[in-house]
Amino acid sequence: MGSIVSRSEACQALFAAAKANDTDEVARQLAAGALANWRASGKARLTPLHWAARHGNAELVRLLLAHGAVLEAKSASELTALGCAASSGNVEVVRLLLDSGADLEARDEAGRVASDHRSRFPLVAGRSFGTGPLDEFSPFLFAAASGHPEVLRLLLERGADAKARSVGGLTALHLACRYGGVEAVRVLLDSGADFEARDDQNWTPLHEAGEYGKVESIRALLGAGADPLASDNRLSQGGVSCRVQLADHRGVCLHHGCTPQLAAPPDKPRIDAPPKRTHTHRPKRRANRERRF
Repeated sequence: MGSIVSRSEACQALFAAAKANDTDEVARQLAAGALANWRASGKARLTPLHWAARHGNAELVRLLLAHGAVLEAKSASELTALGCAASSGNVEVVRLLLDSGADLEARDEAGRVASDHRSRFPLVAGRSFGTGPLDEFSPFLFAAASGHPEVLRLLLERGADAKARSVGGLTALHLACRYGGVEAVRVLLDSGADFEARDDQNWTPLHEAGEYGKVESIRALLGAGADPLASDNRLSQGGVSCRVQLADHRGVCLHHGCTPQLAAPPDKPRIDAPPKRTHTHRPKRRANRERRF
């Protein structure tokens, strides 16, 4: 006589199967009485539907929805399945969730980003912000930060707010320039995104692209008319070109009007840079410093 599996055990098995992207096992556990909305204990508070969306498994998403999975169920950080799908870049699943009625503007609290997004978006997870409307990620912003141009196009077609901002006043274009790829940047520029938008640190998207060495994104932004000499809160002038430091970037920036002294490659000091300080070795003081560590 086979052992009788309790509903709790079936629910745990279903959750594990969804996390492992095992559609057949999820189906077996649903047939055994598992609940489609069961959540494992822990801080993330994800549902099986979150995992199905993250994996981009349209078949599993349909199966869970057919068994009563709550479309707008939120994790501990208020992340929905649509946010997971937009982040993973699966257009089919994003379309399926939207067709099923998912909220296009559902927000995730970036101050408590789920662990699987912390490593991907360290800027969002690592900075301290308040709890206002700028402290949230929508599916559209997740798609921009993850660099998924097709998902961005779909969300824009469905009416996503192209001017939405997240933590620190970041626009989708800021996020695409820092984390995403040039294709996402081009989609946003083609949709009319403001390439001179300023975040709370007075950074434009071009500051982000320059800071993180996104050469093709720099080209796209400059080609669209972005100001190569835009300042920020830390530099009185030439804020963008001071951040464009690799030799390849230098050619791009000079072509668009950056000043040579600010766009110098990293192996040469800037013309306006102060002379290097020379130090005399003091073995005794050095030993003291080593002892303190």
